[in-house]
Amino acid sequence: MDEQVGRLLDHLELLGQTQNTIVIFHGDHGYHLGEQGLWTKKTCFELGARVPLIIAAPHLTASHGKRTSQMAELVDVYPTVAGLAGLPSPPDVDGASLMLAFADPTALASANDYAFTEFPQCPDDPEVNLWHTEGGCQNVAREQIKFFGFSIRSASFRYTEWHPWSPQLRADWNTMTGVVVCLPNDSPSVLLSHRDIVDIHLLSSFLFVPFLHLLVLFFTFGIHDCLLG
Repeated sequence: MDEQVGRLLDHLELLGQTQNTIVIFHGDHGYHLGEQGLWTKKTCFELGARVPLIIAAPHLTASHGKRTSQMAELVDVYPTVAGLAGLPSPPDVDGASLMLAFADPTALASANDYAFTEFPQCPDDPEVNLWHTEGGCQNVAREQIKFFGFSIRSASFRYTEWHPWSPQLRADWNTMTGVVVCLPNDSPSVLLSHRDIVDIHLLSSFLFVPFLHLLVLFFTFGIHDCLLG
């Protein structure tokens, strides 16, 4: 794939179109190579959730050759392309424009405070292995999916919950089979199963204030019963 990107960019240069062409490169989500004892990419960990995203906007020179730590999701690509082209984004399109990052890639403020990831799992025995199975849910009807992971990523942490998935295509929010709080490098700060006994104050000490509010919301709706026994 790298070679094909190079050929495309070389041809843009040959045609004299480099300075008036917006180029966007993104790929599939990441790949475990033994980290957390996992292989391939069917997880909600950082390595399985993140994707490469490179956008070249020749007319926005402040962004040239720069990286940004601002939150972004692939649903942001459409409104961002519209903004880069000077066009309005349709009101019914998901995502947020990332134009702030082009104006100042080092700015702390961003269009998104969080990035969200969901991924299914279909383990034969969740007590043995909930986090990953060789085939994942490949070739499994969506009504037969057993669990779904719901992950939220901030600048400081990734928080993931795993819930049973019903044939009605809904998560059972009253039952939690796993919860993980990780640092951005996937080092687990908290790794729990539904059998663990948790001190809420200890758990909240790992989280910054927005996540604490998020946990309060979760516990309010009874999920604490699954964490505490």
